[in-house]
Amino acid sequence: MKMRGALLACMLLLAPLASAYYHFIVYQLGPDSRVPLVTRFDTSVLPGNRLPLLIRETGAAEYAPGDNFTSLVSQVRAAAEAWNTVSTSNLKIAFGGLSSESRPMASPHIEVVFDEMPDGVIALGGPTNRLDPVTTSYGSFVPIVKSLVVLRANLATPVRPVYTERFFLTLVHEIGHALGLQHSWSGGVMSTEITRTTSKGSPLSLDDAIGLSILYPAESFRSKSVSISGRVAIGNAGVHLASVTAITASGPAVSTLTGLDGSYKLEGLPPGSYYLYAQPLPPSLQGEPQPVNITLPADPADSSRLLLPGPRFDTAFFPAATSTPVLPPNQFTAGVEYENYSFSVRARDRVNLHSVQTYTFAGQEAIKPATMVPSSGVSPLILFGYGMSTGTAPMPGLGVSLLDARESIAPGGIKAYASGPYYIQLDIQKFADAQPGHRHLIFSLNGETHVAPSALRIQARQAPVITSVVPNADGTLTIEGGPFQEGSSVLFDGARGTVRLVEDGRLTVAPPAAPFAHKGIVAVLNPDGQSTLMTLGAKSPVYAFETAVEPTLEFSPATLPAGVETVVELTATGMKLTAGSVQAAFGSSDVTFLKLIPLSDSKALVQVAISGQAMPGAVPVAVWTGLRRTVAGAQLQIGAATTAPYVAMSRISGGKPYPGGELIVPVMNLPQSTTLQTVSAAIGGIPAALTEVDAPAGVVRIAIPASVTPGPASLQLIVGGRTTMPAFVVIEPAPPQVVKAQTWKGIDLSPGDAHRAGDLIQVVVRNLPDLGVQPDLKRFSITSGTLDHAVVSAQTVAGRTGEYNVFIVLSASTPSDPPTLPLTVHFDGKSAGTITIPVR
Repeated sequence: MKMRGALLACMLLLAPLASAYYHFIVYQLGPDSRVPLVTRFDTSVLPGNRLPLLIRETGAAEYAPGDNFTSLVSQVRAAAEAWNTVSTSNLKIAFGGLSSESRPMASPHIEVVFDEMPDGVIALGGPTNRLDPVTTSYGSFVPIVKSLVVLRANLATPVRPVYTERFFLTLVHEIGHALGLQHSWSGGVMSTEITRTTSKGSPLSLDDAIGLSILYPAESFRSKSVSISGRVAIGNAGVHLASVTAITASGPAVSTLTGLDGSYKLEGLPPGSYYLYAQPLPPSLQGEPQPVNITLPADPADSSRLLLPGPRFDTAFFPAATSTPVLPPNQFTAGVEYENYSFSVRARDRVNLHSVQTYTFAGQEAIKPATMVPSSGVSPLILFGYGMSTGTAPMPGLGVSLLDARESIAPGGIKAYASGPYYIQLDIQKFADAQPGHRHLIFSLNGETHVAPSALRIQARQAPVITSVVPNADGTLTIEGGPFQEGSSVLFDGARGTVRLVEDGRLTVAPPAAPFAHKGIVAVLNPDGQSTLMTLGAKSPVYAFETAVEPTLEFSPATLPAGVETVVELTATGMKLTAGSVQAAFGSSDVTFLKLIPLSDSKALVQVAISGQAMPGAVPVAVWTGLRRTVAGAQLQIGAATTAPYVAMSRISGGKPYPGGELIVPVMNLPQSTTLQTVSAAIGGIPAALTEVDAPAGVVRIAIPASVTPGPASLQLIVGGRTTMPAFVVIEPAPPQVVKAQTWKGIDLSPGDAHRAGDLIQVVVRNLPDLGVQPDLKRFSITSGTLDHAVVSAQTVAGRTGEYNVFIVLSASTPSDPPTLPLTVHFDGKSAGTITIPVR
């Protein structure tokens, strides 16, 4: 059944905008003011912080020529994976497979569905089901239960090829809405399609990553970063929903929107030099349902009244509150919260200059944003911006400049574009030694200023092309063209192949698995964000897949209770089960795939979490590898919820588990009467000692036996004589560890063996890999605060595998007071521990 206009209206009504980093905000009435709460998924109820994303199995009704459901699914999966690359976010999207309208889902999730759309609309996205506010370690917020991404059911009229940059970035954008992000005005993927300046090869900007990380912060998000706060006001009145942007001369922009009182806070910025400016939001364009193309928050005192943006105003740079950037830019140091970076702005009647999009061309293909390579001379940039053209020529008096850039507008270089006078051509004066990066345009007319972030990109090389795709006898393909780079990837529709060899004009790649006779668009994506889609477009090569044998899939056990985390064993024929390239999916948000643990090429364990709210019944079991979906012959039966204890594998802590280390294991449904005497444990079949049982907290601490072999190992608990459900843990090799310091003769250092600057000593380090006959000493670094001690030799300790004597010369700056000196040993950039030696 198709969901029609009522669904779209529901999405718009249920998606108010945030006033900080363009998040969804719900206001509540507080004692003295309206209190903003962000709308987000509650990661505390998501196993492993993984949010299921499912695609309705019906697919679109019609596709562009050459497209099909397989191609579309691969692009949706790739778009979701783009958000998983944000290292400072603790939320990860887990592909849940194909959903059915007849299969109910109770757990939080995103679902991609298909519906009729107004003309010109490709997709919509956002939260549709929410709960009452809750308070967790994150703070108070409104939990999302369900978000929808609605795609146009008819992708053939007008033609919407799913492989294109435009369609892919739309998918990433709408999934961003579903995660809790609204529009931004900094050029990232969450900017509107007009002002978006990202690409399929590099879909997210710093602004997008920060926006997501504020909703779902990892521990690393705010460490060593900068926050800037202040207020935008006209007189004493704060301006609601003003855009405040931090921008570097050649880097991306990061922006936020002000709250009801005009206050703002920029977070997560890398330290450095930034220009700060406040700019009004643009007016609605034709077809946009809300002012400034955002869904406005409602007044909690009167839900029928929207909280509108504040008055329009003149763009202002900090601190002078003028339309001219301040030189030099403001300097910001890591770890500091900068306050009172406020703007006193001047009201204006209307915003005339806005919504700039820029282009350059590769043959007949338009590249957006405008992209150039360093060279001497002048190159044209084509743009369209509202309020900038009469229709036949630039508006009289229009001024254009680049923000703090060596490049400039050539004399007489603002003119009508000959092939379309409604557009404007800028002649850009370039330089052969220009540094790659972003360039930002500043427009001025009749006292009004508008900044267009990242409107021009300088790239070190041209966008790549493909001239031929040649099959090889070993099943790989040779792709010729270029320029290609180390780190170039090859897409077959939305699935990545395995690149075996990279040369400047040639790539060797193993295609992913695919259904028999599937035809996929081949594209090369370079690390600089450019791709062959930019240069070839509809002329991109097509590869026809051939598969000799359709794989088969079996699993056990066939029935699992609701409300557990456990493992399912998969056995495959005609398919290699490898971690990373194989993903299990169950067609329901109530069964979440967490991890695949290969036991052999044809057998693997799949770690799953089944919601306690899951309805009893059958769910499909499928494995996705590349473009291919393999469905098991039988379905998994979900039974009634259990109250028996089980191991919550996704929440095991204590660092990486290694022989001799410790596991902190959450045990759900642990009886309050549980003690050390009523629990036993084994890891990999080896009895393991328990060091603590905290029944109220539902946690047991387990000492990992030193004799456990690294790799997948069963984790068995017996609680009160009852064995918990199967659980596994992947044991890592023991990390390098410094154990002692000695004289160069091998005598342990004592207080009487104090050394001084320039002396030779040795430290003993265990658990190192085989370093060969001539160890690479650059893999070691030994420091004392800011002092570096020279590593001169590393020798194996006879009879002790993985143990080395590392000889060092104490720095010439080694102090004699205090009488001790800490030595911190790093191997391959990771700490192996610190020891203290006597000095004199």
